Amino acid sequence: MVEPYFDNSAIDPVAKRKAGGAVRALMDSHNAVAHASIQNVLEAWRIPDAAQRGQFIETLLTLAASREEEPLLLTAARGLVDEIRAHHPDWLVAGPDLASHVQEVERRRWVWRKLEEDRTYRPANFIARQGFLYAAIGASMDRQRVVRRARKAGIAVPSPVESIDVAVALQPIVDALPEPEADWREGAAAAWWRGAIGGDENLTDLRDYLRPYLAVDHIAVGRWMRFWLTEASSTALPIIRAEGLAQHLQPDHQIGHGNWGDINHAGSAVGRDFILTGDHDYFDVLTSIHQQPDMAIGAPRLIDPDTADIVLEISTALGW
Repeated sequence: MVEPYFDNSAIDPVAKRKAGGAVRALMDSHNAVAHASIQNVLEAWRIPDAAQRGQFIETLLTLAASREEEPLLLTAARGLVDEIRAHHPDWLVAGPDLASHVQEVERRRWVWRKLEEDRTYRPANFIARQGFLYAAIGASMDRQRVVRRARKAGIAVPSPVESIDVAVALQPIVDALPEPEADWREGAAAAWWRGAIGGDENLTDLRDYLRPYLAVDHIAVGRWMRFWLTEASSTALPIIRAEGLAQHLQPDHQIGHGNWGDINHAGSAVGRDFILTGDHDYFDVLTSIHQQPDMAIGAPRLIDPDTADIVLEISTALGW
């Protein structure tokens, strides 16, 4: 079985041509099962026109027989917990309360069922919560602009570690790693610390998925960072690594509002055979990620969203 993943720029031309059934038939004829993510849905919910939004969701549901039920970052958190258990079992509580995780899975299953019933469904509080979403996107873009300016000026990129003393102590370790490896490890370590332990309100999903496992009083930030930089296996953390590499590579291209979602699409492409996109810059980012050693991400395929025959375009991109 072949499992492709479509980002929203690849689904959109299919939706506009109402070709979801034809592309699904193409998938079926090649024993392929496309996967849909919650990131696909979140971006669709931002479409203001109900009819256009409904057509996009209709296309997504038609294309994808496989759908994200366990939250992507919960899967990532469980992989991280396994690595912590291997190296620092004292950082974990004996009996974590994971009831909230079960609820999150059921909530996503409910969303998929609701969309099957009503393609135009959008949570009543989604618009109200867009300010939170835009804040997260804005913070990500600001960080990427800082990185881009530093690279252009040939100066060191500011460390994401909030403690200056810890950042200084870790710098020799960071300098000894290849730049992409150091960047995703240091950035992910800082983000999961801020979210799971530091109370960053922009990273509550990291808190919800990881903190129930942690004996937080046993963990110091310096040891946490060293674990990420020197002990954690990159192959055991493929989602976190893919998303971190996307963040590392994006500042070398145009920085836009879509970058935040593209980071999540990179995580969703882990374990797939292909990821299709209609975005040239993102294709370049994905290609660089795919070329990293032992990187379990789908092979990137670029499609032309303006093509006259979108089914043929997808078939050709997938080598069919």
